[in-house]
Amino acid sequence: VGLATPELSFYEEFTAEERASIVARLCDEVAAEGVYRALAEALVGDVFVAADVAACLRLARAYPEWRFATREGDLVDAAGFVGGHREIVQGAIGRRSSPSIRI
Repeated sequence: VGLATPELSFYEEFTAEERASIVARLCDEVAAEGVYRALAEALVGDVFVAADVAACLRLARAYPEWRFATREGDLVDAAGFVGGHREIVQGAIGRRSSPSIRI
């Protein structure tokens, strides 16, 4: 577990211990080009993917200006915890072949 992006500027405010629990900046996990890149930044530019819910909770308390999510879809921000982890197994939405999103 560690930062998946070479763009360290977003991570400079976090301590080394906190950075160790951050997997990636969600926007860096989204493959989008052109105007869609700006849309991705607007929608998830303030979200970091953390190792687990406990890390999300710790980070959100320390950094209320950011949002934190798990790879399973749980989201934590200054307002609290949103449990987003549900299995969808049928239909196009349920067919997730990779953690990356393509637009």
